[in-house]
Amino acid sequence: MTFTQASLASSTDESRHSQTFKMLVEILLSGGAEHLKPPSGLALGTAIDLMEWLSRPMPFPSATAQAILRRGVPSRSLLALGEYLEVGKGDLADLVGMDRATASRKVTLDQPLPIHAGECVLRLLELQCQAEDTFEGPDAASAWLRRGHAMLEGESPLQCAKSWYGTQRVKELLVAIKYGGVV
Repeated sequence: MTFTQASLASSTDESRHSQTFKMLVEILLSGGAEHLKPPSGLALGTAIDLMEWLSRPMPFPSATAQAILRRGVPSRSLLALGEYLEVGKGDLADLVGMDRATASRKVTLDQPLPIHAGECVLRLLELQCQAEDTFEGPDAASAWLRRGHAMLEGESPLQCAKSWYGTQRVKELLVAIKYGGVV
């Protein structure tokens, strides 16, 4: 593969990753509706505003995340999240605290996720965004999140992020990697 071919392949992967991210955020904001309706309290007037908002490192302010959870996280967000995180359906179901059959049934019936699973979806999305900001790209971020880490007793950051406290530990590591510091 030539340098140009490798560059184009990387660009295509980043574009696909970016499109998956946008699709996931749109699913979460719309509550599964076909058109994008941001939760109340979120003022997005134009597509440019939306794109600027989506480009921030953390996808949702806490008020928006709370509104999404209150309305219900659409189960089809699992499909987009799995693609975004580059994890399989079984692994993703485990990461959000559901068994695979239940997750699959929720997606098939287009039912909202239980609150604990919805919180996990938002937490994992936020973690991926922070990792992308730290590692300056989706490929390195995804690889780091899936690989076991000595500071996490050999668990991958994604495995550790099954709980709120585990997620905080992973965030501490990401901050230490980005800015330097003791963990």
